[in-house]
Amino acid sequence: MGNLERAGVPRSAAMKMVGHKTQSIYSRYAIADEGMLKDAALKLARLHDADESWRRSVDSIKFERTRKVVEKQARKWSSIETAESGSCLISAG
Repeated sequence: MGNLERAGVPRSAAMKMVGHKTQSIYSRYAIADEGMLKDAALKLARLHDADESWRRSVDSIKFERTRKVVEKQARKWSSIETAESGSCLISAG
């Protein structure tokens, strides 16, 4: 059982290969050894690292988009000039 799991064989295929008809019987004999636990811990750590890296890249993309929108709005507002009389004139542009 452990060899099938380590080889990446899907559980349904492994069950048919060894003749187990239920998940409970399969689970009874699918004993996790220390190597499997260490491998699982490494996989989980890689997943968290990848997730954090992805989150940082998404945040930087969001920040960049927001910065562009703010700069565009600032250019619009800078084209509005306030006259000394207090009325607003919109420059052509």
